[in-house]
Amino acid sequence: MEQLIKLDTNGRGCGYLYRHLADGKTLSLGSIYPPAYDGQKYVVLYRGLFSECDSRQQSMAWAEQMEQEREQRGIAPHLFNYIPSEQPGSEAEAIELFNTIGREEVMGRFQSLNDKADDLYDMVVARRPGMSSYFTPICLLNASEQAEYRQLDLAIRLCVNHRAEAAQRIQARLASGHRGLRAGE
Repeated sequence: MEQLIKLDTNGRGCGYLYRHLADGKTLSLGSIYPPAYDGQKYVVLYRGLFSECDSRQQSMAWAEQMEQEREQRGIAPHLFNYIPSEQPGSEAEAIELFNTIGREEVMGRFQSLNDKADDLYDMVVARRPGMSSYFTPICLLNASEQAEYRQLDLAIRLCVNHRAEAAQRIQARLASGHRGLRAGE
């Protein structure tokens, strides 16, 4: 496997991770951001994943480990949205979760995880204004929160029919409007 290569280009110490492909093209893999203040860690963004490390060498080692895992799984290097963690729960588990805790609880948990991720994203961008924004706020959640987010998302996609619900609301509004017009006659 080719080695990841760090390239400092902006004078602020930001390292860009890239890989030379067999066809001579260069594939951007992410960035390493040095600590902005004492006590902070290096921030690594790799293919949409986020990690903090104590040194640049640890940052490179983490990204190299992720790249090796991607190759072992046989995932093509140009696929960007690669998540090396466990896959989201099965459809049966997602439906069971939805039926067990109910629609409102699933939607509430999902929204709270979205809010937490947005807050983390705002905090990271505020601390490091020059940081690349090709990652999503969900990448900033820890592994268990990401797994729960994916499970809840799957449950919502499988069990909530947004179109049918919207059609029912529209029909109810139309029916109440017609009743109101008839009552005023």
